Amino acid sequence: MALKYKYLLLGTSLFIISLLSVPDTAHEENWSVDASLVEDCSCREFCPCYFQHLPDRGGMCDFNTIFNVNSSNYGDVKIDGVRVWLAGNLEGDGSAFQGKWLTLAFDEKTTKEQEDATIKVLSKIYPLEWNVLPVEKKPITLLRDGDVIDASMPGAHLRMTANKGADGKSPVVLNNLQ
Repeated sequence: MALKYKYLLLGTSLFIISLLSVPDTAHEENWSVDASLVEDCSCREFCPCYFQHLPDRGGMCDFNTIFNVNSSNYGDVKIDGVRVWLAGNLEGDGSAFQGKWLTLAFDEKTTKEQEDATIKVLSKIYPLEWNVLPVEKKPITLLRDGDVIDASMPGAHLRMTANKGADGKSPVVLNNLQ
């Protein structure tokens, strides 16, 4: 079953996150991730869900995230260079969030082993139960020209301008999240 992506820019939030050296000490596999996330959601401002706040449009958030791995691993599997596009719906009542649905499209260069390892890493970053639709492989491009980021794959295109950080010049960046 082929998924049809028919969305453009859903909102105005965009930010880049770097997650650095996050060991998984509670499980048998060690993992770390250094990745950039380009995210757009239906909230009016910077994504409140990352800070455990209710989405600002009635407790519901539609989002698109391009997870671009710089250098990472899950156990012995290197996932450097993996790019995956996530699109989904998140709902919450302020005390707990639930992933209503989620689609994943991996760049066509991703191996099955890298895909499985990346899904495991994503489940650590987003520890929610999701109704995951079939995973697809598509060519994904991500281009940045100053503050403008263009992301596209067959059937979907996002063009966003990065939110400015406190200095009014640089994009919002979060580091060392655990």
